Amino acid sequence: MEDLKIVSLPLFALLGVLLFVGIMASTLFNKVNEVRDRLQKITIDNNTLKQKIEILQQKNEESFTSDNKLTWALPEKSSSVYVISQIKKKAADNLIIISEITISEPRIQGELSQSTVTTKIEGKLDSIFAFLESLYEVTPLIKVNNIQTEEEDMAGSDLVRMSVELTSYYSPYPINIPALSQPLNSLSAQEEEVVRDISNLESPIIPQKLDPQTPIERVDPFSL
Repeated sequence: MEDLKIVSLPLFALLGVLLFVGIMASTLFNKVNEVRDRLQKITIDNNTLKQKIEILQQKNEESFTSDNKLTWALPEKSSSVYVISQIKKKAADNLIIISEITISEPRIQGELSQSTVTTKIEGKLDSIFAFLESLYEVTPLIKVNNIQTEEEDMAGSDLVRMSVELTSYYSPYPINIPALSQPLNSLSAQEEEVVRDISNLESPIIPQKLDPQTPIERVDPFSL
C-alpha cells in the first residue's frame, strides 16, 4: 500500500503537468487564431483603403474633378442665386434685355429641392433662341419649364418680349460617408459619360469676397 502511494504521487503530478500543458496549448492556439483573424481583417482593410486611394488619385488627375463642377450641377443650398448669375451672363452674351426676375418659393420633394426663377426678357428672336440654348450649357442644371410671348406694344418691332420660367434643383450632401473598410464602387460607363458631360458645362461666376477698406485719413482744408 505504501509502495502504491509512492508510485501514484509522481503519476498524479505528471497528469497535472500534462493537463496544465494541454490547457495552455489550447489557450495559445485560440490566441494565435484570434491574432490571425485580426491580421487578416487588417490586411483586407488596408487593401480596401489602398484601392480607394488609387481610385481617388486617378479621379483627381482627370480634368472633370478639378473645378468641382459636379457640386455646381446640384448645389447643396438654394440654386437660385447661381441661376440668376448665369441668366445675367448669358443675356449679356446674347444681347438680351432683362426687365424682371422673380424667385418662387422652393418646393421640397424628399431630399431634392426645386427652385423656380421667372424672368422677362426682350430681344431679337434668334438672340432669344441662342440665349435659351445657352442655358443648357451651364451649371446649375437648368430646365426651361414654360415660355410665354408678350405681344403688346411690340407691333412693328423686330424685338420679341417673353416670360421664361426656369427650374433648377439642389440637395444637401450626404451626412454619413462610407467606412474606410467599405469597398469603393467604380462608376459605370454610363455614369462616367454623365460626369464628363457635366465637366464640360460652364460654372457660375461667384464674386470674390472683398476685404474691408481701411479708412482714409481726410485732410482738413481749413487747416491749410
